[in-house]
Amino acid sequence: MYSIADVAPEMEFALMPAGVPPEKLYPLDVDKAPASYDKIKKSVVKWWQTGVQPTQMLSDREIVMTTVWNARMTTLQEQGVPAAISWNQGLSNSDAWGSWMVLLGRHGIMNEALLAMHLITQPIRLLNTTLATEIAMIHILLPHMILPIANALRQIDPSLRRAASVLGATPLGTFWQVILPLSMLDVAAGVVLVFVVSIPRQSRGFRNWAAQSGRGTLTRPLILLAA
Repeated sequence: MYSIADVAPEMEFALMPAGVPPEKLYPLDVDKAPASYDKIKKSVVKWWQTGVQPTQMLSDREIVMTTVWNARMTTLQEQGVPAAISWNQGLSNSDAWGSWMVLLGRHGIMNEALLAMHLITQPIRLLNTTLATEIAMIHILLPHMILPIANALRQIDPSLRRAASVLGATPLGTFWQVILPLSMLDVAAGVVLVFVVSIPRQSRGFRNWAAQSGRGTLTRPLILLAA
């Protein structure tokens, strides 16, 4: 079962064996969960802390059942390991990584749509690729760039655009000579913000997905970390 540094296991999987129905899990009962873990921990082979551990234990037949990230299980199935996912009482990760996993997984929406349209005869590998990671990163980080720029555009006096038009400037000329110079500080702030936020995400995302896909993807955050 998943645990962060052995101190933050998934409480949902302790509360349900204690009789708490799924629809009443939240807010989590942080007092009841540890008591339930005391009862079931003797049946837990390992509290895993990295995504590769549960799939490795399944491959080695060290365990027969585990909590696991669905992308890792997809990779395991592609390697021919006889393993399957049960979504009954599973946890849904609400971040953007999880959303793209649902879309691009082996049995995800994209593959199912392509199969239904008879464009492919079997699911193709979309997840755990460089392109998939880049798409997810853009999805996650784009708001950090848009918000500073939107703030800059709101602060520009509309009369400046009208004055540029009266003086004969084209819309493109107005953008290059008026709008862009006045918003450059916020554009620069957005670039810095995106880079800072992307460092831990790219380091984790590209490193994990490249390891799963068997491809070595070198990104600037990874270069910085290796320096």
